[in-house]
This record gives sequence, structure tokens and C-alpha cells, in this order.
Amino acid sequence: MRSKYIPEEVRSTVMNVFRVGLNLLVVLTLVNIDYLHQDTVFAFTVVLLGLAALGQHRLYVLSAAAAAAPAAEGKSAN
Repeated sequence: MRSKYIPEEVRSTVMNVFRVGLNLLVVLTLVNIDYLHQDTVFAFTVVLLGLAALGQHRLYVLSAAAAAAPAAEGKSAN
């Protein structure tokens, strides 16, 4: 999937940028884990998983639209 959406020339840079954000989120959570209620941590996890699911769905919709566009152009050219 990475090779389909991220060009080889910039793949490592893009992946590392996302890793920095993810690691920052993990460190901040672990530093403050004593101050957070278990329900808060669970709710935060649910929200992040929901955002990930929405992002994945959006990527699916965009890739389906991009795949359908060349097929529609081919039909209109005839």
C-alpha cells in the first residue's frame, strides 16, 4: 500500500514524519499515565482508532474515484 501512494524517493521521509508524531503521542501519554483515568485513556484510544478508520475510508473512496476516472474517460472518448 505504501508503494502505491507514497513515491519511492520520499517514502522514508514521509514515514519518519508520521513516526515522530506517533512517538510523541505515546511519550506524552506514558508521561501522564498516572494523572489520567482509565476511562480517559480508553476514550482517547477509541477516538484515535475512529479517526484512523475515517482516514482509511477516505483513502479508499479517493482511490476508488481515481480508478473509476480513467475508465469513464475511456468510455467518453469512444
